[in-house]
Amino acid sequence: MVVEVADRVFEEERAAPVIATAGPLGRADTYNLMVRTLGMDPDGYERWLSGTWLRLATTPSTLPEA
Repeated sequence: MVVEVADRVFEEERAAPVIATAGPLGRADTYNLMVRTLGMDPDGYERWLSGTWLRLATTPSTLPEA
């Protein structure tokens, strides 16, 4: 299976770690932890989340080739 992430196509096994990490970061529980518990500004959380997702989608993997 092929997965498209940030306008790039990856084989499923290469995209799985990105998908497994990016999904939980956008959950309401994560928002509540970062904003309500840790006191992060909501706009700061939005900037942090979009920057984190961008890095996850565009940074080359450091995992060895299979």
